[in-house]
Amino acid sequence: MLLPVPYSVDRKLAAAPYVSYALAAVNVVIYLVCIAIGAEAYREFVYWGGVIAGDLKAHALFTMHFIHDAPSPMHVAGNLLFLLLFGRHVEDAIGRVWFVLVYVLGGVAAAMIQTLSIFLFDRAGMDAPLIGASGAIAALMGVFAVRFYRTSIKVFYMVGIWPIFGRAGVWRPTSLLALGLWGGWELVQALFALGVSDVQEAGGVAHWAHLGGLVFGAVIAMGAGMHRHAQEMYTLKDAYEFFRNGQMKKSADCFSALLRETPDDPNMRHKLAVAFDLSQHHARALPQYVKAIELYAGRGNVADAARIFGQVGGDRWVAQRLDAEVSWLIGDYLAERGRTAEAYAAFAALAGSQPGKPAAENAAVRCGDLLLTRLNQPARAIEWYRGVRDRGKDQENVTRATRGLVDAERAAARLRAAQPPAPRA
Repeated sequence: MLLPVPYSVDRKLAAAPYVSYALAAVNVVIYLVCIAIGAEAYREFVYWGGVIAGDLKAHALFTMHFIHDAPSPMHVAGNLLFLLLFGRHVEDAIGRVWFVLVYVLGGVAAAMIQTLSIFLFDRAGMDAPLIGASGAIAALMGVFAVRFYRTSIKVFYMVGIWPIFGRAGVWRPTSLLALGLWGGWELVQALFALGVSDVQEAGGVAHWAHLGGLVFGAVIAMGAGMHRHAQEMYTLKDAYEFFRNGQMKKSADCFSALLRETPDDPNMRHKLAVAFDLSQHHARALPQYVKAIELYAGRGNVADAARIFGQVGGDRWVAQRLDAEVSWLIGDYLAERGRTAEAYAAFAALAGSQPGKPAAENAAVRCGDLLLTRLNQPARAIEWYRGVRDRGKDQENVTRATRGLVDAERAAARLRAAQPPAPRA
């Protein structure tokens, strides 16, 4: 005897899956009501709410998913296990509205596939009601298999009659492998049951419904591009894993692959730059730093742009290739927060990158202002002011530099006067 039971998924939830819990609760309540009303009333309820191929009713396509085999708890317990195991993560990934649509429409598709199989292969089962949420849950499993195809599932298995003889343990396949095997086994059983009344009473196993739901969910997920989202997620996971393990070349390859899909992601650009840097590919890192800084600044996130600029130490190659407006934004941001040395580096790089242009002259004047008013280095400020006064082309910048030069020369004179005279021999 082989008994596999999946019980855990190697993924953390980002939000509470309230719809999954609500569906589970509704199914439990209806199951308890079915037990309480007695056998005769329960039988009438099943024939009212179950899908009957020979007497198809529209409402039954929806109500069947909330009715389970009342005499035995295994039907509802098995369905709730799979609903909570896989449904919670599907809801977390695609949102509550899409989750409900997949659940409902997947259940309808599963019921129609099972009904079609009865019409084609099992005329003896025309009057048997089809109940249970397994088709709808199978649709969620199909979505899960596509969206989280590399995520591990913990499966408890028992071979033989353990612990008398045989063995038990935990298997950790990927979801694609585990659910693919489940779907394959359902197909084998469905083919084996052809020509046999497979759903002769409530609680029978509707293998074609399981297959229909699974395929419906997988097709919907593929059509929505969830496999691409999954690939990006796993590539990002690999990139960080390689990064943590010091495998910088592999990490850089992963980030490069991601950037081919999302070239305007500043965080990816920054991570790629760091990976190149740490793998000693500095020439390849520097353009990525530049692009990351410009993308952050372009989104109004000057704080992160300035953070990266500070990480590269105001590297002249980086600074000289930044857009003038970005360099100015970073310099202003740093100056306003009292990070004067870093602000000076930003303005100095801008001043040196575009000589003769108004933006460079303006930056040179700012360098002089920072040296004079913040760093108390009037002698160095004089050099910046004189450069703009003597060679500047923008009259406003020349005027500012001339005024600054006067103030700097006075400050320098005061510093010289305050110095004690050199001792005589």
